[in-house]
Amino acid sequence: MGKDISIIRGIYAIIGPSHITGDDYHHTVKIMLNNGIRLFQWRDKTSSTRDMIEICRDLCHDITSHHGVLLVNDRVDVALASKAHGVHLGQQDMSVKDARKILGNDKIIGISATQQQHIDGIDTHICDYISIGAIFPTNSKADAKSPIGVNMLKKYCNDIKNIHPTYPIFCISGVHHDNMGDCFAAGVDGVAMAQALCVGDVAKNCQQAIKIYHQYKI
Repeated sequence: MGKDISIIRGIYAIIGPSHITGDDYHHTVKIMLNNGIRLFQWRDKTSSTRDMIEICRDLCHDITSHHGVLLVNDRVDVALASKAHGVHLGQQDMSVKDARKILGNDKIIGISATQQQHIDGIDTHICDYISIGAIFPTNSKADAKSPIGVNMLKKYCNDIKNIHPTYPIFCISGVHHDNMGDCFAAGVDGVAMAQALCVGDVAKNCQQAIKIYHQYKI
């Protein structure tokens, strides 16, 4: 499967050991796929490299069969070995330029942004999307930055869209069904969600999130 940028929008499911209870990742992902989720990120700070590769390889098969996309958080090596669709990088990870050299032009690369300097420095020719945050407080990420809030999110979205009107923008951290509408109203193309999708009734969570997305973006 080549790079399909059109899928980089909507609901972005963050999955991994910190977000899914037990080891039944396949079951949770299948529920998500059956309820309209097509964009996934594997975030894993605890598993061995070998285990991550095996998990991502298996998940990638399921997700690809539903015309979805799986990106790997931080780990370019895992993305490459597992044949995932790309990688999401933080500001302290491998540079986007180096990741592109390794992964080639057919893989999706996203980058996190936490401040104005990151917004101003994004290279839209190399990086396929940006994820801004933290927006709200969260318990799902131990090293989450201080929340910037919706007003600053709107400013960053305007800064980007004024120059690159179609460039995909996501936001992350503490996004749930009661506040995601505010994020879409601020100008994002999609929202990254972890606990809001993975905890409780996964099918219902996904359906509700997609319904809210459609209210703002369709």
